Amino acid sequence: MKKYNILLVLMLLCLYSLPSNAQYRISGKVTGADGKDMPLVNIALFSAQDSAFVTGAVTDSLGMYDVVLAEGKYIARYSFLSCRTICKDISIEGDKELPIVCLEPLPIALDEVKVTAKKQTFKLTGNGLLVDVENDGILKRQNDIYELLGRIPGIMRSGRSVQVIGKSSFVFYINGRKVMDASEVDNLQVDQIKSVKVVTGTDVSYNVGSSAVIDIRTKRLGEGLALNATGNLTQGRHMSGRTGLVG
Repeated sequence: MKKYNILLVLMLLCLYSLPSNAQYRISGKVTGADGKDMPLVNIALFSAQDSAFVTGAVTDSLGMYDVVLAEGKYIARYSFLSCRTICKDISIEGDKELPIVCLEPLPIALDEVKVTAKKQTFKLTGNGLLVDVENDGILKRQNDIYELLGRIPGIMRSGRSVQVIGKSSFVFYINGRKVMDASEVDNLQVDQIKSVKVVTGTDVSYNVGSSAVIDIRTKRLGEGLALNATGNLTQGRHMSGRTGLVG
């Protein structure tokens, strides 16, 4: 009996010494400088130890967001197209409601203000987000297609790699046609882009299973084809979704 009790104690000690895999719900809210709720803000969580991307979220219509994290220390980065990016250090030991984050606007040109006021360039759909690039004074001035994509809510970017928040994979489309060659996206110029549709829910228009879709619509190019530097049409090798962080 004594040996049994000693064995039981040792087993309990071993269980308590194992690392915890508990996951905690973390929530928060983002507002503008005027105190109004800010929807479509990107929140990226990075490990404080090695700066590796852990998870992300996008604020809803009330400026609210929530993520699930394990115990540890993280860096939370809040970014929105026309606002200054803010980084916060957070420590997670259990379920937690983070303090409200207030984003300050960036100085923007007068014509950009007029365009934004004239037409709403971000539209939430039943299964994602539609972005009117050609009428957005900031998006249409980005240096390349990946920089543009990284400015869109719900998309994370690192260099020429992108990831859709909350999805393990995604598929590029151009003008409703599935992209099979990486150069088709690489060769797109920002001034060719009419709109970008980010689909995270079910859409029978795309045969991609549970993957997300980034559908880029152009103003001048043929259906699903991109012109390279020499003017040739590019098609060919299979391209899988690239993943990464926002720059």
